[in-house]
Amino acid sequence: MPIKKCFLAVAVLCTAFLNFVGASPATAAVSVKASPGCGATASVVNGQETFPFTAAGETGSYIVEGPSGVSATDPLPLIIDLHGYVETAAIQASFSALGSYGAAHGFITVTPQVTRAVQYWDVTPKSADQKFLGALITHVTRTLCVDTHRVFVAGYSNGAFMASALACSYAGEIAAVATVAGIQAPLGCHPTRLPRRGRTGCHETARPQRGGHARCPSRIKRGQGHFSQPFADPD
Repeated sequence: MPIKKCFLAVAVLCTAFLNFVGASPATAAVSVKASPGCGATASVVNGQETFPFTAAGETGSYIVEGPSGVSATDPLPLIIDLHGYVETAAIQASFSALGSYGAAHGFITVTPQVTRAVQYWDVTPKSADQKFLGALITHVTRTLCVDTHRVFVAGYSNGAFMASALACSYAGEIAAVATVAGIQAPLGCHPTRLPRRGRTGCHETARPQRGGHARCPSRIKRGQGHFSQPFADPD
């Protein structure tokens, strides 16, 4: 992976979530809500681990990484980190580095994939991939101690499109999404409570912006840009 892309992904995604995961429970605008996984019998993340996962008729796996030495009764924010087209969970975990960043800054990162010959996410509404990821969020909140008011989704390229789609399908469970090199506002999507932050390059070729990679939304400078706004139907 190009070093520039790696640093861009890390910087944008982390910046997008700092306001959510950086506040202490005493000062946060939104209260902490412990997931069903919080308790004496909850699992504790030990460094970086990989687990199999099956849901919605699909078989896959996920990489999980979080802070060490954390109590099983201490709810932590959760970020689902989604890979791009033809890239694996391992590649995404490596170049986004959200796992190691979260381990140092107090949140859990889960990087999933579905087992298939060519890696991609089907962003079609109610697709098996969306249901797989929705079930994964439920699974993680039941097996780890998560703050369910601070569940986020980040994605790169095709993963960014899936993050956008999940923002509609699971708006009641996801606090915010951040996207890199790809974003879409699904038709009929109006979850006004859900903020998003995106960064894109106008020369993204694997998943170009709507209208082709030579065209950018007017609010984004050609080459690369960023924006933060609620969802709305495309112009």
